[in-house]
Amino acid sequence: MSWPAALLGLIVAALLVVGTIPIFASFVVMPILGHPTWHLYRKLIASAYPNRTL
Repeated sequence: MSWPAALLGLIVAALLVVGTIPIFASFVVMPILGHPTWHLYRKLIASAYPNRTL
């Protein structure tokens, strides 16, 4: 695993913890966190499986 990926993983984990502590913060943090991680997931799958369409 590369360092940028590990750093992103730590940032995502920290924001998930912060977002689940107070209920109202989760309404803000979760969509902000979900959108970029979904796009990164799609790029990862596209690079791992170039013949697969998403």
